[in-house]
Amino acid sequence: MMRFSLFLSVVLAAAIARGADSYNIIQDFSATENPSGVWSYGWKETVDGEFHLLTSPRTQADDFGNIWNIWEYQSYGVQPAFLYFPLTNPGTVTSEGGVGQYPPGTLVMATRHESTSQNFIVLRFTAPSRGLYEISAAVQSHLDGPPSGDTDFHVVDNGHILFSEFLAPVSGTSFSRQRNLSAGDTIDFVMGRGADGIEYGSALKIQAVITPVRDLPAH
Repeated sequence: MMRFSLFLSVVLAAAIARGADSYNIIQDFSATENPSGVWSYGWKETVDGEFHLLTSPRTQADDFGNIWNIWEYQSYGVQPAFLYFPLTNPGTVTSEGGVGQYPPGTLVMATRHESTSQNFIVLRFTAPSRGLYEISAAVQSHLDGPPSGDTDFHVVDNGHILFSEFLAPVSGTSFSRQRNLSAGDTIDFVMGRGADGIEYGSALKIQAVITPVRDLPAH
């Protein structure tokens, strides 16, 4: 938990310092468009396989004026899904008797049941131009205790796996690396059901910030 919190603070501070030059999924998330700018919300059958867009958006609300925007496989609870709690929310949304805490500016990714082929949920970044990019991401279990499940997290550059880690319940990890990308190249942040292959309790909070470092000459 401490490692995630510290890394997340660094990611956010860097994004604020660079301003509009950074692509920050928490600031950029769209409740109505997919793709939206450089970001797309989707799923895969395999970590390095074909990417499919999620096509069903909706919004829910609680009694305290908080909302959460959802992109999902099919409407009304059919995962895989993204759940976004906007920065404009007045308070923290909770679940599981308080084990789940979703303050303003939280994005959760959740995969689908193990009986289906929607094995991985994917946040995709598509490079808008040729350049060197700083890629930073941090993930954390969406629950702070039982029934949190295990997960796995991967970073994929144009089908090439850069990073993979299996995560125990109530844990997190982070990734940071510079990559040369051409316009149209993709970076995928991918989550699965973990070592046990069971969907129950498996979801991650994610932060992702991608920052252009310098332009590269055209080929």
